[in-house]
Amino acid sequence: MRGVLAFALASLVLAPALSQGEDAGYLEASACATCHSGIYESYRRTGMGRSFYRPGSADAADFVRNNTYYHKASDEHYTMYERGGRRYQRRHQVAPGGSETNVFEMEIDFVLGSGSHARSYLHVTPAGQLIELPVGWYPENGGSWAMSPGYDRPDHMDF
Repeated sequence: MRGVLAFALASLVLAPALSQGEDAGYLEASACATCHSGIYESYRRTGMGRSFYRPGSADAADFVRNNTYYHKASDEHYTMYERGGRRYQRRHQVAPGGSETNVFEMEIDFVLGSGSHARSYLHVTPAGQLIELPVGWYPENGGSWAMSPGYDRPDHMDF
């Protein structure tokens, strides 16, 4: 356990010093595998080791078929989808005539959570801040979309 904790802390502490460019501040855990293969293999099998990554095939959430969620309390509709190899969360409301209004979307830059209990989706602002997106994925009963923690109320923070 001590090795796993040291690996996790090293990833967080050394990342800003070692990474540059678009991913500055984040070091892929696989970068440590060459010198620390035993610790890397052990860590990547833990929930924590699977809890922060770029969106992709490791995410079991459905971005194609079961990809919508209606939040009754705020009267907002959400769609999670892929476009051009990237994943997005989109919000809209329905105007009196039936057209979409109040449309907004954000790209999903990171996934937070191993998926054992939930997955939240994060966006990185131009200033480098992480924002939790309103809708998360919950795997119970085959998996479903629902509001992220703190968002399941009429006056939530939105995007």
